[in-house]
Amino acid sequence: MLEAVRDEWLQPLIDQLRAVERDLGRTEAERDQERKDKEDERQAQVTAEAERDKALKEADGLRKELDHLRETGAAQDVPQEHEG
Repeated sequence: MLEAVRDEWLQPLIDQLRAVERDLGRTEAERDQERKDKEDERQAQVTAEAERDKALKEADGLRKELDHLRETGAAQDVPQEHEG
């Protein structure tokens, strides 16, 4: 009698529980990977923005230096910039 309960009722529930646990584990792993991917993308964006800001700052400094050289006559051969 107990063997029949185990085989016909309990074992299918145990098997179903194990399947649900596997699915849950897989779903959690996928969720964790998506979170990591989003964080990696966010960090890449932050890095790119910092690099852009650094390049803009450097370009601004170079423009100021060039303007100064033009004003002092040290950059006579450098053509004027054309805004456009």
